[in-house]
Amino acid sequence: MSDDPTGQFTPPPTPPPYNPGAAGPPTGPPTGPPTSPPLAWGESALGSAGVAPAQTFASDPAPVEAKKSRAGLIVGILVLVALLAGAAFAGAAVMLNSGPDLALTVRTCQIEADGSLTATGSYTGASDSTSLVVKFIEVTTKDLVASDKVTEIRSTGNGNWEGTGKAGDSVQQVTCEITSTKS
Repeated sequence: MSDDPTGQFTPPPTPPPYNPGAAGPPTGPPTGPPTSPPLAWGESALGSAGVAPAQTFASDPAPVEAKKSRAGLIVGILVLVALLAGAAFAGAAVMLNSGPDLALTVRTCQIEADGSLTATGSYTGASDSTSLVVKFIEVTTKDLVASDKVTEIRSTGNGNWEGTGKAGDSVQQVTCEITSTKS
């Protein structure tokens, strides 16, 4: 029996006696000289779990990348700057040359008994380079009877215009159109 009062502990069985001449795996302590130095308390026969130190080898130096040319980048930036400058210049030119929209009105358009044609009206937003042309058109045939270039355009851009012409004896009624051109 055992000294265990609960009766659960039983001593291990006794190992068989040592028999060096018996066939089979050795069951006892190893015989012969040791193959490795003795281990100190707490050391493992398997070695440490750490990583082996890295070995350095003499090798060729790392290849040096050739210096990249930035000529393409510089040319691209210069082209972009030139485009922006050109767009700004064109925009400024358009803004300076454009004024208020030209507005033309016809107040009177008449033919007299002697065939004299007269048209009057006003304009706003004209410039020195604006030319006005009055066209007298026969109502029934839609034919052009006469036209007159208005020459007195004020540089202030606002004013009145008048156009005159002469019609033949067969013309009884006319309508007037005013057109503008920038010269």
